[in-house]
Amino acid sequence: MTDLVRVADCLRHNALGDGALFRDIHRGRFVYDASAGSWMEWQGHRWDTDVTDRALAAVEDVALAYADLEADLSERSAEAQAAGNTDDARRLQGARKKVEARVDRLRGTRGREDCLRFARTMQTDPLVVRGDVWDQDPDLLVCENGVLDLTTGAMRPGRTDDWNQKAAAVVWDESAACPTWERFLSESIGCPETVAFLQRAMGYGLTGHTHEQVFLLLSGEGRNGKGIFVETALSIMGQYAGPIQAEMLLDQGRGARNPAGPSPDIMSLRGRRLVVASESDEARRFSSSKLKWITGQDSLVGRNPNEKFQVTFLPTHLLILCTNNDPYAPADDFAFWERVRKVVWPFQFVHRPDPDNPRQKLRDDRLRSALANERPGILRWMVEGCLLWRGEGLNPPPPVMSAGDEYRRENDQIQDWIDECVGLSDGGETSSNDLYENFGAWWRKYHGARVPSIAWWGRRMSKKFERIKRGVYYYQGLFLTVETESLK
Repeated sequence: MTDLVRVADCLRHNALGDGALFRDIHRGRFVYDASAGSWMEWQGHRWDTDVTDRALAAVEDVALAYADLEADLSERSAEAQAAGNTDDARRLQGARKKVEARVDRLRGTRGREDCLRFARTMQTDPLVVRGDVWDQDPDLLVCENGVLDLTTGAMRPGRTDDWNQKAAAVVWDESAACPTWERFLSESIGCPETVAFLQRAMGYGLTGHTHEQVFLLLSGEGRNGKGIFVETALSIMGQYAGPIQAEMLLDQGRGARNPAGPSPDIMSLRGRRLVVASESDEARRFSSSKLKWITGQDSLVGRNPNEKFQVTFLPTHLLILCTNNDPYAPADDFAFWERVRKVVWPFQFVHRPDPDNPRQKLRDDRLRSALANERPGILRWMVEGCLLWRGEGLNPPPPVMSAGDEYRRENDQIQDWIDECVGLSDGGETSSNDLYENFGAWWRKYHGARVPSIAWWGRRMSKKFERIKRGVYYYQGLFLTVETESLK
């Protein structure tokens, strides 16, 4: 029932009163995001952008409230006229006409726009929020049928003051199963320990926590299942997940971007729980600084092309990189290797597997549709992994750690040269000049490219061996086993 006293008070305050009445009627249904410059509408368990101007249409409810007041004034005027109170009847008719004019104005373009403007800009309790309120609780996951508490696995209805905007694209069903998914992972990876690690990692990826400071490198030749794995995860996590360009992680060999310019790639990370990049080209190089930045806990700064101001936000995502050819990373970059968790997908799924090739298996063309039907069960599997992660941590098993160690060794070009050309002894020493000359000859023979500088070489050698300085540096206990001339 309309509070006509309140409506009459709003009428006296002109457009400000219209905005106040809209606020009173629609608090909890609409709110204005000042950063994005758009109205948001409550959708039952979360807020969503009002892309169809439903807030503008809802100004009609303010007009209808005034129309109720108009009807009341008309009725009271008629009663006064019937009772012979002509002055009261005339006064009430005058008030009714003012209300009628307000209703007419609110049904015009200017009146509707002014109403919304005042609703979000009034001094007292406006319908407005800053853009940094959204999706701030890392342990809540919005599903199609409610909000999941990732600390317990329990579901509850969404609340407007959760300020959640993103949502997964699946219903929560704690009894759902995913036998096809579990069989797919077992056949694709072939190692129960690694599958269990992936379950914990994907459970961690459901949350907005980033303190593990790791990323997953899913490695292996094409048609091995890793694409289906991430495709399925993305489809389940919905707005919480998305792809990013691999260039955000790789050395692009060009100057830095304008720090004041638009950065939609960075803004695409905002509020994400899972981000996926794919890279298949050979001879690419990781940018250690980019990767440490994207997988760390430091604030990110970016600006969308249509926004005036930069936004600072904390990362909330787990990064997955899928690659057919592992990019180069410096073997001596401790921080990088602390972050990488490499999962090898060793098999290939083809239509006609070679019976003599144990790495080839029969492809199932119906797998994608089967996994789509199991999405509620796969979400349950991920939530179970989240609870396991809370109890055990990520706890990468030996196959994952050894894959990372092998990857690091493959990128250690200094060690390749040492293994081929340098011997170790308890006594003796060799000058840095002689060693570097030998290294340069070896590099030109096998890589045919510009030899790294002596400073680059020296930094990496000093991390491996002790050296002393007597005019030039001498490395203790090293001697050349291959003559430099023979490498030329």
